Amino acid sequence: MRQALFITAVLWATGGISASAELPGLRAAYSIQDSDLAAPALEKISPWTAVPETGINHSFSPKHYYLKIELANGAKPFQGILEIPFNRLRKVDLIEKNAQGIFTVTRNGADVAMAARPLRHAAAAFPLALAPGEKRGFYLHIASDTTIKIQLNLQSDSDFFQNHADHLIAYGIYSGLFLLMISYNLILFWAFREKSYLTYLVTNIASLVYYLSFDGIWAQYIMPGSPRLAHALQTVASLFQSGSYLVFIAQFAPVKRTSLLLHRMLLGYGAALMLLGALGHFTVGPALMNKLSLLLAISAIMLGLAATLTVSAKNSIALRLFKAGNMTLVVSGAVFSLFFFGALPDHIFIRNALRIGTIAELIFFSMALATRIRTLDESRRTAEVRAETRTQFAANLSHEIRTPLTAIVGVSDLLAETELSPQQAKYVKSLQSAAQAMHALANDVLTFAKLDHDKMRAEEVPFSPGEVIRRSLDIYRFKAAEKKIELVFAPPEGDIHLLGDPTKIGQILNNLISNALKFTPVNGRVSVESRVAPVANKQLLEIRVTDNGVGIPKEKLARLFEAYEQADATTERLYGGTGLGLTISRQLAKLMNGSLDAASDEGRGSTFTLALYLDLAPALQAETQQDYARLIRQIPRTLHILHIDDQADIRMLFQFYFANTQHQLDSAESAEEGLALYKKHHYDFVFSDIHMPGMGGIKGLEAIREYARSQNLAPHLVLCSGSVAPEEMPRENTRILLKPIRTRDVYAAIVEMAGAT
Repeated sequence: MRQALFITAVLWATGGISASAELPGLRAAYSIQDSDLAAPALEKISPWTAVPETGINHSFSPKHYYLKIELANGAKPFQGILEIPFNRLRKVDLIEKNAQGIFTVTRNGADVAMAARPLRHAAAAFPLALAPGEKRGFYLHIASDTTIKIQLNLQSDSDFFQNHADHLIAYGIYSGLFLLMISYNLILFWAFREKSYLTYLVTNIASLVYYLSFDGIWAQYIMPGSPRLAHALQTVASLFQSGSYLVFIAQFAPVKRTSLLLHRMLLGYGAALMLLGALGHFTVGPALMNKLSLLLAISAIMLGLAATLTVSAKNSIALRLFKAGNMTLVVSGAVFSLFFFGALPDHIFIRNALRIGTIAELIFFSMALATRIRTLDESRRTAEVRAETRTQFAANLSHEIRTPLTAIVGVSDLLAETELSPQQAKYVKSLQSAAQAMHALANDVLTFAKLDHDKMRAEEVPFSPGEVIRRSLDIYRFKAAEKKIELVFAPPEGDIHLLGDPTKIGQILNNLISNALKFTPVNGRVSVESRVAPVANKQLLEIRVTDNGVGIPKEKLARLFEAYEQADATTERLYGGTGLGLTISRQLAKLMNGSLDAASDEGRGSTFTLALYLDLAPALQAETQQDYARLIRQIPRTLHILHIDDQADIRMLFQFYFANTQHQLDSAESAEEGLALYKKHHYDFVFSDIHMPGMGGIKGLEAIREYARSQNLAPHLVLCSGSVAPEEMPRENTRILLKPIRTRDVYAAIVEMAGAT
């Protein structure tokens, strides 16, 4: 036989009034008051308002609500639990008058620690026991800082604990999905270091904390002794979720192209929400924060919707997934908000709409991010292939330029050593100057390509700063004399030696001095000042190149170091140059952990300052200028030398190099021919060009090396290269000569490798 149970109640809540299947016929009524009442005063409230069957939902109400409940049990004993499952109710007090007429109060609600609640690990639950035929009356006093959702559930013990277990399983599955997606995205972020992933991770973590707090898991199981702090986390997490969500949209979606104002609004409002979430409870107070959190979350969703609608996703799968996830979140958020404000009935899908939408959004966004990363990775690989192609093209071009340049430089050097008339000497000097300019241009193109593709490394060798600067100045003394420009050098004090890359420092100085001479008028002045000063545990090497030339306009200074940029559109026409020199110089300075800056006064001149922080080095031995032409003739035996090059003029040039020595030179025009000659004559030295048809220089020397090993021979191998860096070459018994190659370079290689110095 079914048990009859009747409830008359005063309610302030949302949701319906339900009971176990064995307990039908529930009725309720409610009363609203502005303040708390003493228990005896509750009996004087009149009239009590009937509760509609769907329950009561008063959002953002500061009032207190009272329930009057009368129970009349049937003939069967009842042991059960009266539950108000909404976790955000700050106060839920059960007030009852005993047989002596004394009122007792049982405290419950979000402000009460778990250990002090009538039933632990439940939102607001009160055990009830009724004997057969017993009648019982009591009151519920309910208050909240935000919304009031009251759904009375009167259930038997078995039903209550079964439902509680089912809810915990559902929360566990939901939280597990969240943790799984967070872990997945954390791995992807760690792998790709994409900043939008980091923002999205913050959004996901904030969402998980929010729902754990909203469902009471945080207060019931994680922080049972600090219920107020546990519930405060919901507001903090809500604002962090909304704020990071907007920042993520600004980072992921190309809204900046559509509207710079909207992009700034997303970033600014998102950052403001996150800041408010962190400081709000300490500044505006928890009550106001609780009321604002939902409204601010709704505003964030609407702003995110506006950004989503501006994004075109025609040719982007990632953006289509992004829009799908955003629209899912907007729809689910709208459904939940309508339910929260009482516009929609309580239903399992409506009640959990935001949870369902968040999981769907999480999956869509994760897929969008993964697709974006895959697209970016493909773009990166394509860019790397293009950069590699550009670098290889620059290397090949540099080699093709340096090969004839070697002939020009070599012949001009040989010509300069003959008896010449003053006019002929002037022509040779002009030829050598033009060759130097072409050499500098080839260096710039190759250096820029390698820097652009991150193929260049800085060395650390001992060097004298004063000597490096003097070498650069010596190159340009003839040019300065031609323009009657005074070239002044102030060396650093003392005999100081540093560890660094003198070649790259010299390349920077060559660019700076060349530019200073170029833009300084006749009878002008160019000065190079240097100093070395201790800074922390390093030595600051500062070199200033100052001229009194045309100067640089202020509006042009900011772009001066950009590639192909010159101070004026007519600069290239008037003075020449590619516009790469300063770009390369600054990048080389950065490569050595230094800086290159410019200051200028238009019409009065410019100053370029190179600053490098280097370590001290032991003092260098004074370098002696070796007379390699004399030394090579003093080698006591005749050397057999093989030269391999596909260019006839370079082969002829090498014949000139050894024409007046006792050494014998044979030539080959391909690596295959050179290998055949080596197998026949077993040469002491092999000079080979690197870029040739067929086998090529590197493979050719490798084949010669392998054959030599099989015959217990150890020839000295020299690669003549116009583009390949030394670290890319085989090292065993191999030396590299970078083009353009001079007579002295060839002699020095032989003398040093043969140990005849």
